[in-house]
Amino acid sequence: MFAGLSATLSNAIGYFFGAILSYTLNKKYTFKSKEPNKTEALKFFMVLAISYGLNFVTLQILLNHINPYYAQFISAVVYTLSSFLLAKFFVFKTINR
Repeated sequence: MFAGLSATLSNAIGYFFGAILSYTLNKKYTFKSKEPNKTEALKFFMVLAISYGLNFVTLQILLNHINPYYAQFISAVVYTLSSFLLAKFFVFKTINR
């Protein structure tokens, strides 16, 4: 947004690049997964799509009521919590047992 992009577009760009880094770091460090990449990656990106959907809806609702920077922050919290919990209990669930 600082560069003049809309809140929605800057949000999408940030999460696109963040998704790739997130999969790599979560697989290797957070959940220490040794599972094959293909199925796990598909599940992970599905989880991110769901989390991004929650983020997007939250952002759109909040933009009508509060400062865009606060709306971005709250939407990021929704995304982070939902993606972590879904990754833990759906994508990397065999590791957590």
